[in-house]
Amino acid sequence: MKRSLRKQLEQLNKVKAACAAPPGSAGAADIPSPDAMVDLHKSWHVLHYLLTGTADGGSAPLNLLMTGGEDIGDDVGYGPARVWNAATVQAFADAVRGLSVEDLMARADYARMLEAQIYSCDEADDDPEMALMELQETVEHYFPALQAFVTKAAKERACALVWMS
Repeated sequence: MKRSLRKQLEQLNKVKAACAAPPGSAGAADIPSPDAMVDLHKSWHVLHYLLTGTADGGSAPLNLLMTGGEDIGDDVGYGPARVWNAATVQAFADAVRGLSVEDLMARADYARMLEAQIYSCDEADDDPEMALMELQETVEHYFPALQAFVTKAAKERACALVWMS
């Protein structure tokens, strides 16, 4: 996996133009340093579902977590890595800025999430109350981290590299 990821990062240089700042700005955004990242662990599908109400679709810009950007390289787990240009980062940041953990949890329906086969929702969990508690903990941990990351990237007019593995 590390070799594949390294290959993806090398290919990022080939699509640096996709990271260009919006027209009229002072040039292209820099590629973020490796420490400027957020790891959503297994929460990426849960967050996408809670943002869009769908397992793999939804309306832009809230669907960008799973669909936005320009594909680069080979499959790294759930498709190729994708580059979000600065405008895409800004659109997603604007869309999630006004949302809270409570907003997302109000959209949580664990039975529907199981039916939609949302990654990390475990059918073996017989206790719906416990499942919702675990879901709450996941959203409380990862959603603010995602918001902070895209807000900072948007402020810096940076691009983002997104991949699911």
